[in-house]
Amino acid sequence: MPFIHSNNRKLQAFTLIELLVVIAIIAILAAILFPVFAQAKLAAKKTSALSGIKQEALAVIMYNGDYDDMYVTGHDADGSNVNQVYGWVPGTTWMRKVFPYEKSTNLFYSAGDITMAGDAIEALFGPQTSFVANGLIEPVPSDWHWQVHGIIPITGPDVWWQLGSTGVNAGAVTNPATTVMLTEKDSVFPYASDSNYLPNRMDFGVNSQFTGVAWYDWQSGGGIIPNGTNGPLDSPYDMVQMVQSGASYTNVAGAKGPNGAVTAVFMNQASFGFTDGHAKSMNPASTNPDPVNKPQSNQWDATR
Repeated sequence: MPFIHSNNRKLQAFTLIELLVVIAIIAILAAILFPVFAQAKLAAKKTSALSGIKQEALAVIMYNGDYDDMYVTGHDADGSNVNQVYGWVPGTTWMRKVFPYEKSTNLFYSAGDITMAGDAIEALFGPQTSFVANGLIEPVPSDWHWQVHGIIPITGPDVWWQLGSTGVNAGAVTNPATTVMLTEKDSVFPYASDSNYLPNRMDFGVNSQFTGVAWYDWQSGGGIIPNGTNGPLDSPYDMVQMVQSGASYTNVAGAKGPNGAVTAVFMNQASFGFTDGHAKSMNPASTNPDPVNKPQSNQWDATR
């Protein structure tokens, strides 16, 4: 009679409790790791933006070397020019002028700019851009003129009232290592669905430079520079504060946060390129912590 082997071992399987424990462990690990992955991704974008703005700063410096140490000027304001759009002449922006030293429009973008949209009319000025130049101007106390205190001013026959609009010499910059040349502008606009407030709307117009005055560009507040004494805004983008009314938004005049018109989406930091060529990621408000009591700490003023 043949021998029949009997296997009495029971089939092994996970119990319901064991499965629940494993699922709970996986959920805990996911909760721990996902924020780490998100931070790593944000750090990578931050590094990319910092690299881009450094390349832009170096391009401006190379331009200086070919033009007797004169910084590039921004866009030309010339209402009499037949090719002008809104009073600005296409092709005269600082980014267009330094483009031969870059030869890649990819350098115009910041990884923190989530839209890069813009409108058809502004596209006439050139490729979209996430960066903006320090074109700070301030009124002259003794008369009605305005004086350039930034690095890259607006120019053209329509700005004859602005002293220094023909260009700034590198030798006039008193603190090159701590004077802002470029940064990330407020192009990351969270209300893109409103046709009145398109992202990057004035990227190659007046908003390619921060003048520090509100009457240049009503859509972005004129490129207001940071002011550490201002209170915070709800938006992490530190835009002009917008109040919703139905399907549209209303501009609250002067409601700027401490970061001004600089985007600060990288853990409340933005990329800055300085006039000596180095780049740094920092809190925008720290570039101008107290303009009244600490004017020497205003890193937007090249002549401080």
